[in-house]
Amino acid sequence: MASLSLSAGSNGSALSAVLRIAALSTAMVAFVFTINNYLIFWQHWPGLSNLFSHLGWFGAEPLRTALDSGSVSLGFLQLAMYAAAVLGVIVFTLRRGGATLTTDADLLAAMAAYIARAAFWMVLLVGMADMIVSFLRVEGVLTSVFGEHLTTQLGRASYRGTYLHYPLVGVSLIIAWFSRSLGFTWLALLIVLAEFQIVLARFIFSYEQAFMGDLVRFWYAALFLFASAYTLLEEGHVRVDILYAGMAERKKAWTNVIGSLLLGVPLCWVIMVSGMWGKSNLINAPLLTFEVSQSGYGLYVKYLMAGFLAVFAVSMMRSSPATPTPGRSAPNTRPDSAGESKPMEVVFLLILVLTMAVALASGYPVAFALPGSAILSIALAALCGYLFSGNADEYFLQGGPSQWLDAGVTNFRGVYWEVERDTLIAIPLFIFMGIMLERSKVAEDLLVTMAQLFGPIPGGLGIAVVFVGALLAATTGIVGATVVAMGLISLPVMLRANYSKALATGTIAASGTLGQIIPPSIVLIILADQLASATDQASTIRQADYKQATGQFSMPSEFGLTSTSAGDMFLGALIPGLILVILYMAYILILALLHPKSAPPVRFESKYDAQFIIKVTLALVPPLALIFAVLGSIIMGVATVNQAGAIGAVGAAIMAGYRLKEGQKNAYLPAIIALGSIAAILVLLNIYDINIKNTRTGEEWVGVILAAIAVFMLLVAVFWSLWRIYKTDDTLSGVMIETAKTTSLVFIILLGAAMLTAAFRAFGGEDLVREFLSGLPGGFITKFIVVMAVIFVLGFFLDFIEIAVVVVPIIAPILLADTTANITAVWLGVMIGVNMQTSFLTPPFGFALFYLRGVAPPSVKTIQMYAGVVPFILLQLTGLAIVGLWPSLVNYLPNRVYLTSETAPPPKNPRLSYCIEDMLFREYDTQGTTLQAAIAKAGTLNVSYLPDRQREKLTEGLQAAAKTFDRVEDVRKTEAALQAFTPAYAPIHHTARRIEARINRIGAEIEERDDDLRRATRGGSGDENVIRNIRADIEGLKAEAQSLRATLPADWAEQRKKYVALSNAAKKARAQYRRTVDEAYEPVAETVKIIGQADALAAIGDTLKALESALQSQPLEKAVLAFRDAERLFNGITGASHVKSRFSRARRDLTRREPNMVRAAQSLKQGLERYATELAWRRQAAKDLLPGLGTYEAAIRDTIGLRSQSRLNSDQAVEVAGCLSIHRDISLNF
Repeated sequence: MASLSLSAGSNGSALSAVLRIAALSTAMVAFVFTINNYLIFWQHWPGLSNLFSHLGWFGAEPLRTALDSGSVSLGFLQLAMYAAAVLGVIVFTLRRGGATLTTDADLLAAMAAYIARAAFWMVLLVGMADMIVSFLRVEGVLTSVFGEHLTTQLGRASYRGTYLHYPLVGVSLIIAWFSRSLGFTWLALLIVLAEFQIVLARFIFSYEQAFMGDLVRFWYAALFLFASAYTLLEEGHVRVDILYAGMAERKKAWTNVIGSLLLGVPLCWVIMVSGMWGKSNLINAPLLTFEVSQSGYGLYVKYLMAGFLAVFAVSMMRSSPATPTPGRSAPNTRPDSAGESKPMEVVFLLILVLTMAVALASGYPVAFALPGSAILSIALAALCGYLFSGNADEYFLQGGPSQWLDAGVTNFRGVYWEVERDTLIAIPLFIFMGIMLERSKVAEDLLVTMAQLFGPIPGGLGIAVVFVGALLAATTGIVGATVVAMGLISLPVMLRANYSKALATGTIAASGTLGQIIPPSIVLIILADQLASATDQASTIRQADYKQATGQFSMPSEFGLTSTSAGDMFLGALIPGLILVILYMAYILILALLHPKSAPPVRFESKYDAQFIIKVTLALVPPLALIFAVLGSIIMGVATVNQAGAIGAVGAAIMAGYRLKEGQKNAYLPAIIALGSIAAILVLLNIYDINIKNTRTGEEWVGVILAAIAVFMLLVAVFWSLWRIYKTDDTLSGVMIETAKTTSLVFIILLGAAMLTAAFRAFGGEDLVREFLSGLPGGFITKFIVVMAVIFVLGFFLDFIEIAVVVVPIIAPILLADTTANITAVWLGVMIGVNMQTSFLTPPFGFALFYLRGVAPPSVKTIQMYAGVVPFILLQLTGLAIVGLWPSLVNYLPNRVYLTSETAPPPKNPRLSYCIEDMLFREYDTQGTTLQAAIAKAGTLNVSYLPDRQREKLTEGLQAAAKTFDRVEDVRKTEAALQAFTPAYAPIHHTARRIEARINRIGAEIEERDDDLRRATRGGSGDENVIRNIRADIEGLKAEAQSLRATLPADWAEQRKKYVALSNAAKKARAQYRRTVDEAYEPVAETVKIIGQADALAAIGDTLKALESALQSQPLEKAVLAFRDAERLFNGITGASHVKSRFSRARRDLTRREPNMVRAAQSLKQGLERYATELAWRRQAAKDLLPGLGTYEAAIRDTIGLRSQSRLNSDQAVEVAGCLSIHRDISLNF
């Protein structure tokens, strides 16, 4: 990774030469390292480490088996390759004395561009070829095409990789040599189309295979990794440009040089060494074993995805942050591109934070400042540990430098390697959608039209800006794009309409920040990913706390935490986002009424005629339809977030297709074809049950063919629209480039933050933060306020991505693990999102203000912008308070959608039990008399003719039903006793638990110092002063622990014992209630089902009677088959197993080594007798008992019998969702 723009002046030629040699040598050594990696692990060359061990150089430990002479020669050849690379660079540099770092960087950039082009063609060709092979293999067609032998071979990953993938890699290298286009940017479009094909196949043809998702993952990983070098070269990565923006060009160049050498290059080398040092490392291992994701069903390309990291590292080493120089135009940039820790661990933690702060403030790209700071700090800690204590691991909380660097790189790879994080694929899809709408001027049309529509109303223009801001937020999810677009379009109009400059700028800035919180939002997707990991960590913390407090290893599941997803975040943020929109609009309207001059009505010059209505419809309906299609499919649980993103991206492309051709012939034809095709598909799905894998009849094939035609026409419309976008001002290329760059900057920050978080934990930072927050008075509220204040302040300086991926992983587990508030991850994510939205508005550093300042005219003063956003900041704080005080505003929708979805949990789920019982107990109060009457009436039914077993179960069930109300009273009494005791007990509990937590931390320190003492006294020759100090520390810690024990409340043990007894009594009462209602309903439901199948039982009678003649007259084999067929007839009939068993015994008698015909006949006779008896009582019960028993079952089904149902009905789900949305304190159970 070199840097640009430091020319070799008269005083700096030597330094320039040194920097050029360093930069080129780094790149060449990396290239040689990659070649040697292949030679060592694929061709079995010895490698330098084995050579040095063999020769005893540099203190290397000797090998167990010495190298032979041939291996030694190969080792020296490998060493010579490194030496030749460095010497070649020196000679090359000295012979080109007039060159500068700029020219060298251009050379390296060209090499990086070639690597990226070759990688693009590789993933394109390999992905398509492997998808075709996998499809043919899954569908069983491969054998008929290639034969049995080749099909078997292609089923082996090593064969497919060697004879299919590797030749295509070679072809890719050749194509890349002759092509010059930025091919990897097409991956943005390919991801959209690949995900869209999943949507079409799944929802229309009911077809979905693993290889389809693997293809999307393969291309998505390639997109952001291969685009990173280009993004860095084109200044697309985010910079915190507090100092950088004011630097002279030469200082910027020095920043890039130093940053590249200290931060960028170490990152690339850590990735390469961590991934390639050994056979089992995370790059080499998958490549050597041809690792696949789902053998036989998915693509066989996962091993290549491991190699993406190497491509990323090598290409980044050959790229650099570009600095404007004479003769080179500056590219457009975004405004914001702009246990207990020991003392030494704290020192290195401070070094980590300080290094990161300096790196960020200097303006070096955030994506490399974060991991670079982590690597430097870990390396320094390891070096100091080795120099001062002889142990490189000494100054780490646990483990050593290699483990933490490996952990960072593993987290780095996990973003695209782990299927569980596939939600992140939605990011490029929504970015593509937003940029497409912005570049095609669909957003501009919407803004202008809404201004004309609302303008004549007092404050109407401002209301229109808020409305459009909300719509743009729902389509782009990108704050900068929304603020800049509205600033360019709306601000001049508002100023011409004599709007207050403060109100105009405040409205635009605030409306633009709605992209933070209104779904689909990029920040919500990232927060969901980070909070999912934080929830796992918080669950571990909570489990450990429960075990420590109660001594029980298993924590009840109702005390566990529920993870979150992007879909949950979208649902949770929807109502808070709408609340903010309503607050904004209400403020503007009230201000316009109170101070008409601030927001006067805007007269519309034209007429409100049919033409205007058409214009409004065309501007408003398509974006709204797109938003409803995207969000509606997520909310209704029809589509995943990724699939909804693909729908949005394709819809945006169709809209852009007609907008860019507006006024021309057939401008709307592709859109009309698309709408017609979609309508035809919906009609066909209502008429036919289309399932291409299960199509049998001619009518079903007609449905499939018609659907295929409709899909073909839809694809014609899509590709026609894309062709138009491509040919009109090269808009498609611009959209793909911006999508690639934006996706890359998001993900590389995500990856870099993972490494920074690993270093933060290596030095005990997470423990320090937890101890600090835990030690604050006021419990969760204080912790939460402090964390939100820190995030608010950080929002002045950092973009939302950095906050989401750096701060959230550290603080979220601590807040989520707190049992006093027992908050949900969705609520925490939305609160953080709204908080960041507020900080983005706050002067003087708010990013939204920077965005707007860049496009506002000079007549608008900065102080006016500051004054304008103050009311909106207060409104956002009001919205934040509303959401904080009423968490159900966030939690309700995710809970409701979950409880009404196809995957809804059954009512017996422990997480639902409390809320269901709360609902049912109220039902018992209002319907108790009716239920008791139904139970009494059911008790009068005549069940004397039922089999003893069935009669006893039914009778016991009716008796249990009668006890239900007594069980409810028991629950209420025990709960009342517990609630009466709790207010006095809770303060004692919390005080004691805080003291015990401190005692436990001291105990951990004592164990650690005991380990130090054992090491110091090992061998009997330790330093006496050191031993004495350690023993003194241990005694001091023991004394401190003893003094803390003395501060425990005097009656703590007694009060705890009473609370546990009352709590156990309440739990026992609830358990008895649940057991009672289960015993009350299940026999009734079973009996109704058994009686209801009387006709089904009668229908098999003739077949069973025919077994007698089969046994007497048919050959043995045919008789056995007849009995087996008869047994199968019982499979769908409940309660007939005792009848079936006689026929099964008869068949077994026939299949013995010596068939026993007599015994088989006896068993058959017994079976027929049992059948006749069973059928007789069922028929009588169907006539006499079923009407009354069925009425009784229906009467208690949704109350006493609710726990036994498969799911809640819609009304019950609504009520239970509301109950689940409230945060409840469960801390007294810990």
